[in-house]
Parts: sequence; C-alpha cells; structure tokens
Amino acid sequence: MSDEKVVITAEQAESVLHDGAKTVHNFAQVGPMLLGCDYEREDAILAFKTAKLIEIGGEGCKGLKHPIVVHDDTGRHTFFEADMAKVEALERTLG
Repeated sequence: MSDEKVVITAEQAESVLHDGAKTVHNFAQVGPMLLGCDYEREDAILAFKTAKLIEIGGEGCKGLKHPIVVHDDTGRHTFFEADMAKVEALERTLG
C-alpha cells in the first residue's frame, strides 16, 4: 500500500490487535518525542471507540509495528501496536 491515509473503524482497529494479549503497547506523541507505555486491552479499545479518527499509518508506523494511529479530539496522535499479518490482511480487503 502507499502512504495514503487508510481510515478504519474502531472495530477494525480492535480486530488487528494480538490475540489473547491483555495489554497493548502504545507510543504517544509528546512534542518531538514518542513516549511508550502499555494500555490495558479494554482501555485501548475505549480509545478506539472515542477517537476522532483512526487510520493505518504509513511505513514509519509499520516499521515500528505500531500501525494503528488514533487521533483524539485534542489533536494528539497515539500509535498502537498490532499483529502485522492481520494489518496486511485488512489492507488487502480495503483496497
């Protein structure tokens, strides 16, 4: 896929999380840095459901294995890890 924005739903974002994982790693954009932390799976899903926009990120995000980009209503971006095989399969269905 190209670096074009690929917008996805909260359900699609949840579907590409690692099976059975109780936590989901996340990078939050803090100024010019990324801060890493773990979310409880339920909190990650809540972040998806309350997001202003969710997309599959470009090659940089995929290279970090954090392709789910969540935009909140304050303009903050967070990057959630995902099962890359599931992400690739989802991308094939989208386009």
